[in-house]
Amino acid sequence: MIHSTNWKVVLVFLAFTCQAFAQESAAIQDTTVLPDRNKFLIFPVVSRTPETSWDFGFAGTYVFHAHSRADTLTRTSTIPFGGVYTLNKQVVLGLGANVFFPQEKYWFRMESSFSSFPDKFWGIGNNTPDKNEERYDFKQFFFNPVLLRKVYGNLFLGLSYEYQRVYDFNFKPGGQFELNEVVGRYGNYTSGFGLIISNDSRNNAYSPNKGALMQLSVTKFNRALGSETSFMVYKLDIRKFIQTRPDHVLAMQAFGTFTSGDTPYRYLPVIGSTTVMRGYYSGRFRDRNLFAVQAEYRMPVWWRFGVVGFAGLGQVSDQISSMQLKGFKYSVGAGLRIALLQQEKFNLRLDYGFGNNSTAFYIVVSEAF
Repeated sequence: MIHSTNWKVVLVFLAFTCQAFAQESAAIQDTTVLPDRNKFLIFPVVSRTPETSWDFGFAGTYVFHAHSRADTLTRTSTIPFGGVYTLNKQVVLGLGANVFFPQEKYWFRMESSFSSFPDKFWGIGNNTPDKNEERYDFKQFFFNPVLLRKVYGNLFLGLSYEYQRVYDFNFKPGGQFELNEVVGRYGNYTSGFGLIISNDSRNNAYSPNKGALMQLSVTKFNRALGSETSFMVYKLDIRKFIQTRPDHVLAMQAFGTFTSGDTPYRYLPVIGSTTVMRGYYSGRFRDRNLFAVQAEYRMPVWWRFGVVGFAGLGQVSDQISSMQLKGFKYSVGAGLRIALLQQEKFNLRLDYGFGNNSTAFYIVVSEAF
């Protein structure tokens, strides 16, 4: 078992969350002007994993509408944030944005984070053995703003910028990093601009029950743009949402990340994350290319609570042409959903995923996809 969580801690977390629900409900009842518009949610996070020991922190989001009440087609905007500090003196801080401007003429997204965190490395490839496991640590700063412009119907075109600095990179001498001659093993900085085309017909940005998303992005990093190495990253994301019964949703996704050039270690796509191939330690398998498919069935149970079941297949490879059917790894699992904001369909999710000889537990705000 790669990740483990103290279930007593989960119960404490849920108790705090229920308290937040009560505070939110009371605030709505006391509001007489513009009800159900702007909301500020914040709640504590307490958990334990083998990598961090006990960690303590907070997660929150500002939920708002960047448009008039008469504009009923523009989706809800959010500014999520959070921070965690562990007994192993590790720190993770994050700030994001997902803002839809009036009539969704413009759509602004942003991710930024700082982390000082240990990790694990098994080498590069789709079949690295467990015995290769070694620890390393690093510090990282990441900044990625994206601005999209609606050009026709649900079609958006946009520009993005990515900056990442990895430093204080420490690893075992003579280990997998040196054997694989991994690019970026001494730290690095990257800077690049990208183009994005997105066709988005989802009726909700956080938990849609109909519509689709088809998005392609191409990002170029080179020395002329301030990057230490030159490489390209291509991402393809296709999602489809079908309402099978009232409040029952079948969600499907095909996802690929493909790289070329001198791609640094921290940009290599991985199997295992909070969104794709749940059930694996993030980065258990990594290489220059990734392709994965997954499906999830979502249904309500009672009040603010719902349940899901999910399954997926994915693999990484050095070359796209070397991907084989027998190389796909599986991911299955189930989860609990708690509606933080029912009208906006903004959920807290608790997922437990299973993979090849691995399991992982997740507590995250918003759906996986």
